[in-house]
Amino acid sequence: LVVAALFCAFCLGASGGALVSSRLQTPTLPFIWSHPDTPTQAPQPASHSAPSADDVDLPLEITSDVLDAIRYVPRGVRATSTVCPEGTVSDPVRTTRERVKQLPLMAETAARLLDPGPSVRPSTCELSTECLSTRTHEHFGTAHLRDVCMTGDATTLYLITGSTTPSGADADPMLLSHGWWSSHLNKRIYRHWVREVSSVDDVPGAKRVWLQGDWLAGLPVFRYGQKNVFHVAHEDISWLKDAFQCAGLTGGPDVNFLMLLHRSLLGFNPAGRLWELALAGGRSWYVPEEAFNTTFCFHRLHFRTEWQFSNHTPGRLPRAHARAEAACKRADPSRQASAGLKPSPEDKSRAFAGMVDIAKEARTRMGLPTEYVLAAKWPAPRVTIVHRLKTRRLANVEFMAKVLRDAGMLVTLASLECMPLEVQLSVVSNSSTFLGVHGAALVFAQVLPLDALVVELRSSPCVEPSHGKQYTSFRTRGKVVGAPRVAVLPNGSCPAPWRVNAAVDVIADIAAVLAAIREYDPVASRQPGRAATDNRRRPQSWQPRKTQQRQYVRL
Repeated sequence: LVVAALFCAFCLGASGGALVSSRLQTPTLPFIWSHPDTPTQAPQPASHSAPSADDVDLPLEITSDVLDAIRYVPRGVRATSTVCPEGTVSDPVRTTRERVKQLPLMAETAARLLDPGPSVRPSTCELSTECLSTRTHEHFGTAHLRDVCMTGDATTLYLITGSTTPSGADADPMLLSHGWWSSHLNKRIYRHWVREVSSVDDVPGAKRVWLQGDWLAGLPVFRYGQKNVFHVAHEDISWLKDAFQCAGLTGGPDVNFLMLLHRSLLGFNPAGRLWELALAGGRSWYVPEEAFNTTFCFHRLHFRTEWQFSNHTPGRLPRAHARAEAACKRADPSRQASAGLKPSPEDKSRAFAGMVDIAKEARTRMGLPTEYVLAAKWPAPRVTIVHRLKTRRLANVEFMAKVLRDAGMLVTLASLECMPLEVQLSVVSNSSTFLGVHGAALVFAQVLPLDALVVELRSSPCVEPSHGKQYTSFRTRGKVVGAPRVAVLPNGSCPAPWRVNAAVDVIADIAAVLAAIREYDPVASRQPGRAATDNRRRPQSWQPRKTQQRQYVRL
């Protein structure tokens, strides 16, 4: 009787939680799916020194629910949700880090970077021909300079050449950079020049300050603004990656980025958040109009040159730069002082690598391992489905998630708009297959493991490239899956009469999605580029179908 009474009391106490949700589980493990054969990895240390007072953010964590063995991120979101759950962020770029703001470059704001002892050495410079663009529509290079000064309006650089300064026509300013920024429909033209002076005293300016550390100066295009996360991540972060690679720099407290504008562009927007993650403790600056009377001198400056309006042979300096190159040779005829200006191959190999390094910094802040491994080493496929809550929703996302789960895959439904940026990058980078409707969120495929699969879903059965945006090209394994023709376009032809990114709900071809994952996912296929041979878990109704449509597959 005593034993029976204790057993009944235990059942009554345990039934309360079961009545609330008999199938809902709250995971206590880290986000990375656990497996008996996978050892738990300790959080990695930060990529830079202890954060300063202006580099502290709100607590970051990945919250999730597990329902029917499907993980929903963040906690509270469901397949039928149309708004973010209470308690989640409504602004993915929200942060309390002050480093996200661009600072005006002035003697007062850059006090910690001031060098009390000005340089008495002549300037040295090198116009790099080893890091020029090889594509005709991208015209850029890099000028590596040491002990050089710049006027407060950020238009002219001054080379201190000593007694070798020429006179006459050669003393005129030499064109160094000529490009544009902002929208291609409203181009804003800029030019930067180089002048030679005999000594530092000949440099104009009512006030002169010398700055320490490594400086990278340039001007991204931002042709679609700072809020368009696709173009910022795909174009402007690629611009920053090229600039860092050419300079041989990586993020850190000693690195400073100078945007050659007179107003701030970065801040609490996608561009500012990605830039702050890329600099990893460094600072971003701009030159305000209040500093026009100040001359800034740099001990180490890497200046990104642009010439979008010059006809030139890719891989060679344009003719307009011949005089600037001659000035560098006059400043250092023996070229001995310029020997260490250009980065070494080792420096370039350690330089900032774009979105991958941004994801590593995000995972560091989350306390997750930062080492990138091939997804093929995981014991089971990890499929992350972008679950949009407002437009371009997946109408049958719950059915698709259950089919993938029954096929032995670890499925995550992630509503990215309800998570901070660091959490978004951490979730996506933990995937062997990244799946979502055509849209800007798929640009985060750049942070996947190198052998991961990208599946782009379309609202029509047509799979041709759309407006040049082929998201599957971000990784070597990619598949575009159209909607079932019988459901959306039974008697039509491709291209579809509506845009692929129209604000309509999408019906996923579950059979085609499952076949694509089994064939191209590095874990599901087990052999790169070949289809899975184990059909024991594959229901007969989900066998891949032959199709006459052209599929854009990259292996």
